[in-house]
Amino acid sequence: MIALLYNALHSPFGVVFQTDDIERAKARFYSTRAKLGDPKLDCLSLVTSPTDSTQLWIVKKGKEDETA
Repeated sequence: MIALLYNALHSPFGVVFQTDDIERAKARFYSTRAKLGDPKLDCLSLVTSPTDSTQLWIVKKGKEDETA
């Protein structure tokens, strides 16, 4: 879990985590992030894939002031 969070942090957009229990995986990732207490990880968001219910995306949050 820790390695995946830091892999997502250092990748351009994030990483994909395959799981059969999205809610449990989210809970574990959020708990791990909280225990680490690293503010750098606050930019990560956990998102269920809209096209594959077995994929949890660990992605970087966009900044509100960015333009496309």
